[in-house]
Amino acid sequence: MNLATRVIALAFGALGLFMLFPGDVESRRLGLAALLFASMVGFIELGLWAHSLDLDLGAQRRAAAPSSAAVTFGPVRVRLALFAASAACFGATPMVISGSVLSLPSILLGGPPMAAALLLALWATDPRPLVSIDREGVCDRRTMRTLLPWSRVEAVEIDDDGLGAIMLRCRDPEAFRRNGPLAAQSARVDGFLIHTLLLDGDAEAVFAAASRHRLWGTR
Repeated sequence: MNLATRVIALAFGALGLFMLFPGDVESRRLGLAALLFASMVGFIELGLWAHSLDLDLGAQRRAAAPSSAAVTFGPVRVRLALFAASAACFGATPMVISGSVLSLPSILLGGPPMAAALLLALWATDPRPLVSIDREGVCDRRTMRTLLPWSRVEAVEIDDDGLGAIMLRCRDPEAFRRNGPLAAQSARVDGFLIHTLLLDGDAEAVFAAASRHRLWGTR
């Protein structure tokens, strides 16, 4: 996030504090809305910063696991929680300005961000791993409905899409593919893409785990 955005956020925060003390009800309402907007921007910036923290926490968790255990990759929980807080601040802003949770502006403008905040919070607190890799095979529960055994995998490659992804080339991928928009987006005729953008491990970590366990699983 650039310097101009930070200056705007600080300006809204200062304006909000100025309007809160002292002030009439309307001024305090607008001041609170300004503080919510500043908080929204702040949570976004913290979320962008927290990506490296999530990667470090994921690496420490995997390093503490036995070498023979499955290597798991979960969501970037800290980052998602901060993004959920940002969405909640954005959704609460029209509710504070209108003075009612059930007003039409609150429902139309605040409802979708609040729903997004709930989904992000649920995703961040889900204890299940998204990707699991062991000697039997690999499973990305976002796109696969069952474990893909190593006997079906023909190649494991780092995909050069600029976002961080692993390409699993395999035979008959449709037999393992889950239905849904995310699965369709990651679908390939000859296999699966494992996107790492929102995982607590980068493409190199997923590639290393898949290559190591594939070697053990095909012995």
